[in-house]
Amino acid sequence: MPDTIHGAGIVARGVGKRYAGRSVDTLSDIDLDVPAGAFVTLLGPSGCGKSTLLRLLARLNRPTRGRIDYTGRAEHVPDCALVPQEPTLLPWKSVFDNVYLPLKLRGQSKGAARDAVFESLCATGLQDRADAYPRELSGGMKMRVSIARALVTDPDVLLMDEPFAALDELTRHRLNDDLRALYERRRPAVVFVTHSVEEAVFLSTTIVALRDGRIDWQLPVDFGPDRTDLRERKDYARVRAEVSARLRGAWTDRS
Repeated sequence: MPDTIHGAGIVARGVGKRYAGRSVDTLSDIDLDVPAGAFVTLLGPSGCGKSTLLRLLARLNRPTRGRIDYTGRAEHVPDCALVPQEPTLLPWKSVFDNVYLPLKLRGQSKGAARDAVFESLCATGLQDRADAYPRELSGGMKMRVSIARALVTDPDVLLMDEPFAALDELTRHRLNDDLRALYERRRPAVVFVTHSVEEAVFLSTTIVALRDGRIDWQLPVDFGPDRTDLRERKDYARVRAEVSARLRGAWTDRS
């Protein structure tokens, strides 16, 4: 069982987004439920609206229509953290100070934040790199720092925009394993954007496919919490093939 199950999720109803100067909607009629503790992956081709939807969920942009609500206890304002496509680390600050930054912005002293920062570093395998600088890190290590920085506030909701897209396959697989383990320990509600069918099937409890700015279909993924050998299992291959076939069918329908 996870150490913590956060009590917050997301509900989107009738959400649409049209940018100024555009004649068509980027997103239309989005109804999406992200229950507390769920891992929802947004999957689809470039330009289908995945990143736009994620930015709306993060409240970095406002929808043109509809509404997005964070669910949870009335006395608790859900905390949201975003992991962008690029690590966006401050090059003049150490790994420790990059991870400490969200707590610093909340007015917490470095001494008071030390335990939380080191807990986040240990969770991402960075405990020995606290004094290193971004220029000394590989791409995978930099992304670990970005994830550690997002986790340091122990967020209720974790939003991730193709965080592993620029990494080689072996590093990507390793970070997928690490992310899945972190998720099982902390159980925030996660919304994860990717182009990768393999990544979506391995990580998710639900896959949501977007097409032309709308939700095309949704698929529950039930492999249980232990996914150590999942990539070698027949049920994983079956679901991966089903998702690929659905995506190919949607592409064929467009041609």
